[in-house]
Amino acid sequence: MEVSRLPTSSVLALSNARSRKIVAFASRSKLLETSGFSSSRRLPRPVFSRRETTSPKLLANGSHLLKAVPVQAQAQAQAQEEQGTAKPATKKNDVLFRFCTPFAMCAASIQFSTVLTRRLMENPHLFKTLSSLPVFIKIHAVLACIACTCFFTSGINQIFDIETDKINKPYLPLASGELSLESAWLMMMSTVAIGLVIAGALNSVPFLIFNFCLLIVGAVYSVPPFRFKASTIGAPITIALMQGFVHFLTMFAGAGAALGLPFQMSPPIIYMAIFTTIFSSSQGILKDISDVEGDKANNIPTLATIIGAKKTLLLGVGILTLNHLGWVLASVIRPTVLKSSIMIPAHIIGALYVIHQAWKITQINYESAQSRKLYFSMWRAYYLQFIMLPFI
Repeated sequence: MEVSRLPTSSVLALSNARSRKIVAFASRSKLLETSGFSSSRRLPRPVFSRRETTSPKLLANGSHLLKAVPVQAQAQAQAQEEQGTAKPATKKNDVLFRFCTPFAMCAASIQFSTVLTRRLMENPHLFKTLSSLPVFIKIHAVLACIACTCFFTSGINQIFDIETDKINKPYLPLASGELSLESAWLMMMSTVAIGLVIAGALNSVPFLIFNFCLLIVGAVYSVPPFRFKASTIGAPITIALMQGFVHFLTMFAGAGAALGLPFQMSPPIIYMAIFTTIFSSSQGILKDISDVEGDKANNIPTLATIIGAKKTLLLGVGILTLNHLGWVLASVIRPTVLKSSIMIPAHIIGALYVIHQAWKITQINYESAQSRKLYFSMWRAYYLQFIMLPFI
């Protein structure tokens, strides 16, 4: 290190520290001599740190201490390094949290709440029944059943994706080895049994049928020999059913089961079923952009590995944009069927948001971790549609 690069204050501070030790040693020697101690008796030498004695020549300007600075900086860097490597090892108490992916359960709860609100607004005389204990129990029973189904679809996917997740998502507990395969199977099958018992106890045939169909679609998406997620065409179709059409109708049937209503779909419900299906199919295409590395390593043919991330992004964003703009056009043509004052601005904002997010992905050159974050952010436009469902 050059002298010019060392701050003057640092040099003076180090030099003054050595000077103070020398003065203290001299004062102590003089005091002992005046107190009757023999001068021939050897006194301990002042203790200097190693960095203060590295140079054989002491200079007045303190440059003899320059060799000590890199040693101190290296020690500090090593301590910071050790702290940085120790942090990840402390997070081992959220294994169940990462396995059950509560994000999907929270999203499903929001969706069910908006569908339930829509059905109440179509049948306002049922608002007074919300205070009754049977309806309260049924609503929470439907939520518990939906949570069990979400747990199954997420868990079965992780069980059969361990090797791929070791590359794409190493933070998941099965991929990292924090959760055993036997424990994962036990938890998953237990929740399936609980969910089916709850669905049967609600005494609603439509809800039981759609809930069972959702379990079947989630299984064929991940489980061999079907494993539609490894199919270029099968993956978007099964995701459209699992997260769109069948998923939404399960919510609708569950709201009817809780309120005691028949399975009759109004125009807003039909609109939402179509919108969610198209949206989920496009997300089934876009999700592969962040998984390219693991899919290539495990020879899984997806659109992203076949035609490339750029073309996959254009295709998925094109479908999403057309979905939004199509409903803008439908609201203009038939403004009385759905409230055009809400539909038009909401879908224009949704289309612009999707295009902006796609542009951000291109700016990071389709990097896996950031692409995954942006992929999840596109679901905000999806949840906006559910939030406005009771008002259209």
